[in-house]
Amino acid sequence: MVAPDAPPPLASHFHVSFCEAKGEDVSIVCKAVGGAAAALYAVADGHNGGQAAKHVAATLPGELARQLGAGPAAAEDDAVLRGLARAFVATNDSVTSTFYQGGCTLTAAVVSGDTLTLANVGDSRALLDTGAPGRSACIGGRSKHVSLVL
Repeated sequence: MVAPDAPPPLASHFHVSFCEAKGEDVSIVCKAVGGAAAALYAVADGHNGGQAAKHVAATLPGELARQLGAGPAAAEDDAVLRGLARAFVATNDSVTSTFYQGGCTLTAAVVSGDTLTLANVGDSRALLDTGAPGRSACIGGRSKHVSLVL
């Protein structure tokens, strides 16, 4: 039983927002991924058309569920990190075998308990608003690391 004054789970605070410029962007929101207690939020930015991004949106959630499996161990931090990395590779393999002249960037977040796992491929980025004035975190873009702005 959750105490009445307990803060809501991290997933209840998460929101995907993006600006679609050329109709090539797709957002992915899955509040429950397979049998794991995890939620997936992602944005795929298509290149040379939006078909690859749509393919990623259709493929990534199921691939992540397959990689995570079910049960309590599936939501552990290391399992989520490894599962997300393997899901990215498998989804990329699917895209490259299906599309010859298109592709997409992908920025994804998996929320499991009180842990947020971020990953990205390409030049897209994620910005985490911590709610504190002057503090945010950014992953991706041209940077190859996560940075915290104080």
